[in-house]
Amino acid sequence: MTLVESSLVHLIISNSSLFNFADPYVKVWLQFGEKRIEKRKTPIFKCTLNPIFNETFSFNVPWEKIRECSLDVMVMDFDNIGRNELIGRILLAGEDSSLEVFLECVILKGHWNM
Repeated sequence: MTLVESSLVHLIISNSSLFNFADPYVKVWLQFGEKRIEKRKTPIFKCTLNPIFNETFSFNVPWEKIRECSLDVMVMDFDNIGRNELIGRILLAGEDSSLEVFLECVILKGHWNM
């Protein structure tokens, strides 16, 4: 399975008035059910709201297990002090013989504009 990041990540970051500057990166988890199996991350892009990640992630998933797995794609804001903040997330799941795409936009302090 290969995941290529799209302009969705750019949409999530650029539509937020909360972040004047961000240090965004993307974290992708391969999951089977609720269990996280494998993680991939992009480099951190300092002080930008318009990163171009241009990354490809590959996960080895047996064909017979493809419908049981999901990809949790999270756009994060790196912080040197404290926890990194979640900017946005998309869950790509292949459960129950259909592909479900779920987009979750995090509403931080009521300032999320889409």
